[in-house]
Amino acid sequence: MIDLAALRHEETVPLRGDVTLALARSIGARAQQLGEDAGHPIAIAVRLGGRTVFQVALDGSAPLNDDWLMKKIHVTETFHQSTLLVRAEHEANGKDFHATHGRTSEYWAPAGGAVCLRDSTLTFRGVLVVSGLTQLEDHALCREALAEFS
Repeated sequence: MIDLAALRHEETVPLRGDVTLALARSIGARAQQLGEDAGHPIAIAVRLGGRTVFQVALDGSAPLNDDWLMKKIHVTETFHQSTLLVRAEHEANGKDFHATHGRTSEYWAPAGGAVCLRDSTLTFRGVLVVSGLTQLEDHALCREALAEFS
């Protein structure tokens, strides 16, 4: 079962220091290292200020993973919440995300694996996103990658 309180708490954890392009690329590189060390067939992207500053596809990933990256990015950049939190809140309220917001599954995926990058004032600055594992594993890899920067 997904712990809503824990997911909401994650949204209150800022990154240390200034959120720069260099920091965003370092976060992406950390996620890449974690994925490579575990042999995960994933794609990873980091966006800052609405632009992609880091993207990589690891061995075994597929072009479909890139599509999932963008679907998750759309959700997090719009709602300024992790995709897993958006999904869990809709499920807890018995609501269908796509029907509630008039969004199609072709471009929007409230599935775990995209997390917010927040500055010291908790302002949304960007997103780290992973695709290729289960949604809970994608989310966990993102959180692990962010741990050394938070």
